[in-house]
Amino acid sequence: MFFKSRSPSDIPPAAKSTGWLGRLKAGLTKTRAALATPFTALFARHTRIDAALYEELEELLITADCGVAATEHILTALKAHVKQERIEDSAELRTALKAILAEVLAPLEAPLDVTLHKPFVIMLAGVNGAGKTTTIGADLDLEDDTALPTRLFCADLGWAVNRSSWDDTATHYVLRFGPRPAVHGHEDRGALTWFAQGVPVFADRGVFDRSRGPRWSWAHSAQAHSTFHGIGAKWRHPFTAEYARVGEADTYRVETRFRRTSMERVFTIPMPTDDTESVLHVADTGRTNYDRQWYQRWQLAEGWTPLERVNAWEPAAMHEATGLFLYGACRSGHYMRTSVSPVETFPAWRVAEPAYSLECGGLGKVVRLETLWMVSPVEGLLTWDALTEEYAVAPPEPIDPVDPVDPAPPAG
Repeated sequence: MFFKSRSPSDIPPAAKSTGWLGRLKAGLTKTRAALATPFTALFARHTRIDAALYEELEELLITADCGVAATEHILTALKAHVKQERIEDSAELRTALKAILAEVLAPLEAPLDVTLHKPFVIMLAGVNGAGKTTTIGADLDLEDDTALPTRLFCADLGWAVNRSSWDDTATHYVLRFGPRPAVHGHEDRGALTWFAQGVPVFADRGVFDRSRGPRWSWAHSAQAHSTFHGIGAKWRHPFTAEYARVGEADTYRVETRFRRTSMERVFTIPMPTDDTESVLHVADTGRTNYDRQWYQRWQLAEGWTPLERVNAWEPAAMHEATGLFLYGACRSGHYMRTSVSPVETFPAWRVAEPAYSLECGGLGKVVRLETLWMVSPVEGLLTWDALTEEYAVAPPEPIDPVDPVDPAPPAG
């Protein structure tokens, strides 16, 4: 017995799509058409109320994630209202549908109290086009500082944000510890950017261009970020982070390890209410099986000028436009001041400008560096007690002048 093969043109359209993918596409055709049909077009197309209108309305409500039970309740109430009010026009039906939907949602209405839990987290879910962004913008009062959370922690995406308030001059911190982004191109390694009183303090250097030259390589390295780095250390595992509220401060712990080398960063952020003085405390620990050099690097943002100082208590830098002073002391068994290194920053594409990096470091199998940073409008001296952990900035005490003509007699 012989069978005649058929050409593709002889195959009926229904037989061409009998595969699994074809059946899936055919099954989704009606759903896709319903999703693309707005309620306005539905009532414009049906000028009279009939069974076809109710059927399409039922499909739209179900595909809009109303649920079967809610859809049946809405349609039952709508049909009863149409019969009672003797509605015949689809425009009046649409008005009645709005009233019934509002009546269904009314019992769920409740005031949003963001003070019940700390931190207060809001998760908003919905299909595309459901109005998630519109709802957020309409329901949250941006003029009220208490309406929005001042801290966000996204461990899966690898970033955290803290703000003292939503004022333009607020102090806020952005911590990044996520995976290697496709655009940014490097591991952030717990890098931090810091804005105090509306002024950037520590910033990302950016990328000069994509030519993969020396500037590109430096911009993608740990040396171009405000982070903690061990010379020769390679990190093959993702960074993990934890958040905790300790007293009046927010604490973030970021760590990673590879083989016998590990790194841990603990950020303590006291959130002030008046923003007169902004504080950042960072404790870094590096461990390895042999002596390794570890560095803390802090990339000064544009506008800050490093100052010459003879100890760790004098101002490290000054912001000329605002008159703010940056104080910083590093502690690793003893107090030490940070050193200044000239670097570059890339504010625009293929634009390089001089900048500065503040550094401190240590050598050993276990290196622990603690650094305290403070931004203050007061020019004076920083105090930091190792036992009580209390810190402050106070003006220097005046020195009594000595009369060169009649000096004080020697003691004894």
